[in-house]
Amino acid sequence: MPLTSETRGDAAPVGLQPNNGMGRNNAAAEKPSQWRGRNLLGFALMQARAELAAA
Repeated sequence: MPLTSETRGDAAPVGLQPNNGMGRNNAAAEKPSQWRGRNLLGFALMQARAELAAA
């Protein structure tokens, strides 16, 4: 998978802390400003990818 700078979201309708709080078929799942959850898993993935790319 190529590295990109776009925001990644862990889409799941439950568990607002680790993911964005919506299912992947929800149109708003592609819009970070409309996420109900904190997306901790998505942000952790983006951080890990950035650190790997810099290595």
